[in-house]
This record gives sequence, structure tokens and C-alpha cells, in this order.
Amino acid sequence: EANKQAWSTLERGRGLAYAARDAGVASMISDIDNKHTTNTAPTGAVERLRQKRHVVSVSLVALAAVLLVYLSAPMIWLWMAADHRTHEGKMATITLQDGSSVQLGADSAIAVDFSKATRNVSVLVGEAYFEVKSEVAPRPFVVTSGAMQVRVTGTAFEVRRRRAASSVSVSEGEIRVQSATGPTQRAVVVSAGNTVVQGLKAMPTSASPTDSKEIAAWREGRLYVEDWSLSELVDVLNRYSTRRIVFAVWQPSRIRVTGVYNLKRPLNSLRLIALSNGLRVRSIGSGLHVLSPY
Repeated sequence: EANKQAWSTLERGRGLAYAARDAGVASMISDIDNKHTTNTAPTGAVERLRQKRHVVSVSLVALAAVLLVYLSAPMIWLWMAADHRTHEGKMATITLQDGSSVQLGADSAIAVDFSKATRNVSVLVGEAYFEVKSEVAPRPFVVTSGAMQVRVTGTAFEVRRRRAASSVSVSEGEIRVQSATGPTQRAVVVSAGNTVVQGLKAMPTSASPTDSKEIAAWREGRLYVEDWSLSELVDVLNRYSTRRIVFAVWQPSRIRVTGVYNLKRPLNSLRLIALSNGLRVRSIGSGLHVLSPY
């Protein structure tokens, strides 16, 4: 119970940090844009124009430096809780002490807690593909992702943790999914070729069919998206990109996106998103992409 309360507190903190981050980023970029687009009336003074351009350049470079620090703040305490993690643009395969394997997507993290009675893994952020080894005297293998809890003995499945929801897709065998935080309920049985999605509060009720090629497709550099918010999609692209993507758009969660995106070339995916939604991509320095209206 203490662990559940601690993780609940962590989740609320992450949510507030993300909200403050997104609001602050949009505000800072908007301020700079406004300052240097409302003062463009011709003055006839070439030197004054040069000074304005210099101010713009200095402002944007300073903004890039501040944002690179500012955007990492929500994740600091999360990494402290992780037993295994990957960095931006990097994936890794981990062998657990029972012989089970976990493949982590880019910028993903898990916490592991094995005992004589159970095998517990928490997906803290990102995505993980599990191949669970069966035991002679089987201990339950329990995976928690946000408000979702998955119980298995021996099978292969993907768990993806997004900002607003968690999902599990099964490629081999069968699993049982239930709420990790709400009242006790009858578990949803999920067999191979099916997916369950659970929001932050709602409990899973049924599984839906999933094309096998879409399960853990990130391992091959592809991301299948159906009716995601733009902010959720950019969250994923940021984990596979070595350059940070930020918004100069208010309420990006209202923009919905569907498609197949290339995780090996996040900038190409970002440009495709911008083209489809009437936005543009600006690069600032060597470490930042800004997605903004024209």
C-alpha cells in the first residue's frame, strides 16, 4: 500500500511538471516571436536592423540553452527509481534474474522487484517487450504500468506507457489485465493478437484485435498511431530523437494524429506531422526543434 501511494504521488508530480513545462515552453517562444514580429516596421536605419537580428539570434540561443535544462526536470526523480533505463535514441535488451528478457525502447525505464513469491516489474516510462520464462514452481510475473496491472506465467507481450494511458499487446500466449489502483475487478483475459488500453482512471473492459506487425514495431523503427494527441506523439518522437522537440502551439493535445511514423528518422516524421496539420518546424542551434504555426 505504501508503494502504491508513493507511485501515485510520483504520477501526480510528473503530470504537474509536464503541464508546467508545456505551458512555459509555449509562452517563452511566443514572447520571442511577438517581440520580433511586431517591431518590423521599416525605419531606414540599417544598423538598427542589424541590432535587431543580433537580439533575435542571442534570444533564440539563450532559449535553447534554458529549454534543454528545463525539459529534463520532470524526469529526474523517475530515473532515480529505475533499475534499468535507456537513453534517447537507444534501445537495450535486459536479461532478468529468472531468465526472462525485456527489450526496452528508447528513453524507457523499468523498476524490478523479485522475491520468493512474486516477480514484479514496473514500466515507469516508454515501452518494453517482455519474453517471460516459465518456472517449474511458477511465481506470478506481474507488470504494472500506471493504473494497469498485467499477470502472466510464461508468454511474450508489449507494454507501452503513454502520458494519458497504458496499453498491453500480446504476441504469444495469454495474459490477465486488471486495475492496479482501483477496486478489485474481474480480470480481462487477453490472448495473442489482441490489445487492451487503459486510461489513468478507467478500468479495462475488453480486448481488441491488433495486427501482429504493429506489436512492438518500435523494435524495427516503426510507430503505428491511431487517434493519438499530437502531444503524445511528440513525447514518443522525443525519446527516439537526439534533438529535443518543443511546441510553440497552445493545447497541442487537441490536434489528433493517425499514421505510421519512422522512429529512425524522427525529424522526417516531425516534418510529415507539420505538413499534415498546417504547422512548421524550426531548428534552433544543434539541439532543438520547434513545432509552431506559420
